[in-house]
Amino acid sequence: MARVFVYGTLKRGQPNHHVLLDGAHGSAAFQGRGRTLEPFPLVIAGQHNIPYLLHLPGRGHRVAGEVYVVDEQMLRFLDSFEDCPDVYQRTPATIVLEGEGAPAAAQGGPTTVQCFLYSTATYSPEWVRLPYHDSYDSEGAHGLRYNPRENRHPAAPPACEPCPHTGAGQVPPERVPEQQLHFLSGGSCLPVRQPPHRKLCQGTCSWGSVLTTGPGPPKPRTSTSRPNPPSAKAPGGTSAITGGR
Repeated sequence: MARVFVYGTLKRGQPNHHVLLDGAHGSAAFQGRGRTLEPFPLVIAGQHNIPYLLHLPGRGHRVAGEVYVVDEQMLRFLDSFEDCPDVYQRTPATIVLEGEGAPAAAQGGPTTVQCFLYSTATYSPEWVRLPYHDSYDSEGAHGLRYNPRENRHPAAPPACEPCPHTGAGQVPPERVPEQQLHFLSGGSCLPVRQPPHRKLCQGTCSWGSVLTTGPGPPKPRTSTSRPNPPSAKAPGGTSAITGGR
């Protein structure tokens, strides 16, 4: 068994809490409410207004959330649900129990527990400048309504936009070194690691397919310092990488 601290859409009353209640995913027992012992930046970002806890301990606020005791099956499910380790990373943190579920104050001070939480170190640099929250509510005064997963898929997979910072769309994505492969995600530029990477496109293209844009053959890169391995061609001459989401 393990403890997991949830601070976003998995909390009670939030859009994804139902996955913790589904026995097919494993077991999750509510232990109490609490806050992180250290401050973290909690931001709402991306096209779908998703809460992210940036892995920058010491900045932001002590974030409020809920502690659950989960079995191994639920922990594996949550890793998959949170796209760990590609989008979020499961890291240990100290949580101070308070309010509901907290024991009576002991002589030694507040009760703390060790938990896992899903924070992210793979965020867009622009997110650091977003407003920091100490608690998340999908219908809060911030006005950034969360877009549920079931509403994100259009009739056909959209092509991802090339990142203007690197010009990655000028060549097939598989020819771009992993540190340079960027695509726009909800208005923010995110690096993605490849190969391999089961979901190259974050947010903008939730179908897991990365396509180059623009007609005709891709333009060759002028630099000779980066290797250009052979690329696969999708039907119609369009370069493509597909993922598994």
